[in-house]
Amino acid sequence: MGALNQYITKFLLGNFILSICIFCFEYLINKSFMILYSSFLPIYLFILLIFNSYLIYWFIINFKYLNLPYALNIFRNVKQLEGNEKKFQSSHDIFRKIKYSKNGFSLFYKNWVSISIDDYNKKKKEVLQYLNFDGEIDIKPHGRKGVELVFFNLPELIEVSVFEYEEGYINYGQGINGRFMLPISKQCHTVCVGESGSGKSNFMHHILQSILKNKNKIEKLEMIDLKGTELFRYKDLNYVNFIDNVESVKTTLLNLKNVMDARFKKMKENNSQLYDGKFYFVFIDEIGTIGTFPNKKIKDEIFSLMIELFQKGRAAKILFFIFAQKIDSVNIPSGVLANIPTRILMKTDSDFNINNSIGTKESLEKITLKDPDSFPKGRAILKDGYSSEKVLLQIPYIKFIDN
Repeated sequence: MGALNQYITKFLLGNFILSICIFCFEYLINKSFMILYSSFLPIYLFILLIFNSYLIYWFIINFKYLNLPYALNIFRNVKQLEGNEKKFQSSHDIFRKIKYSKNGFSLFYKNWVSISIDDYNKKKKEVLQYLNFDGEIDIKPHGRKGVELVFFNLPELIEVSVFEYEEGYINYGQGINGRFMLPISKQCHTVCVGESGSGKSNFMHHILQSILKNKNKIEKLEMIDLKGTELFRYKDLNYVNFIDNVESVKTTLLNLKNVMDARFKKMKENNSQLYDGKFYFVFIDEIGTIGTFPNKKIKDEIFSLMIELFQKGRAAKILFFIFAQKIDSVNIPSGVLANIPTRILMKTDSDFNINNSIGTKESLEKITLKDPDSFPKGRAILKDGYSSEKVLLQIPYIKFIDN
């Protein structure tokens, strides 16, 4: 009944305003308000018919959206003082409009008192069930007292094109608004976690394609692949150093520390906060292989170097991209993980992975209602270390033609 009452109010108000406009128009034409006795009556009735037909049509196709706040009991309490008595009234949110997009649609609601974003976040499942929408929902404020409910679906398979990579940016995948790219100048150390078959290796190649698009900004690409299969294809590039054994990892990190120290020396001489030269990018595929290496002395030295490089390396334009199936203390020491601000979660059934990448269950449900263990291949949640923004992404599929 709430939605119907809201509609009747608009219906009567709309007819009243339209009638006033027509009577004023009649007066301008005939200098009289006697529209019922003039030749203008058929036109008046025709306009009312068209207008009311549109209102009825609008009500029918939008009824479920009009009724949503009433059906789900979304309202604000309004305290009114009448004499010495306190009375409470409820002010339901009002449907304003629907806007269609390429991936879905948006619903806009407003309340003359205020809008509670938390109420909509808590009722995400009920909203999707009520509208019978099989997809994702994003809740965000709109204006001072409004809210936008964004309903969308991400495709499960995207074939990437070379035109999707741009100089100066790293393309992370497709989000709610299309390609999600971040400036290369605002990159942070990154860890990507996901179980075998989640699309982690494909994501690594996708990020590499973006970086290779910016080869004029690269001084060196260190590729540590202890399985020796995923990154081997890049070894012949003149700015790539390929490493496939743990002993060489230590040597590489020692060299990077020397590079970092030399860059900091130049930065002090120039009184600058950020090195103005080219980047060193370091990719480590399956870092857990280092964590399970039997020689404890070498393993501890490697992780000790990592901690120092992660703490200070970004200012010297030395950035790490790490890929792992698990980010527990066995695979990545807490001292290393604590210095990796950007985190990417792919398909996993590990609560430890979820908590150490995205956060609590409540944080996860603000991004997606799907459990990470049911993610399709290539689905990911990105927590950007620079802005703290969290976004749901689908990673494009990289198809290589091997000789």
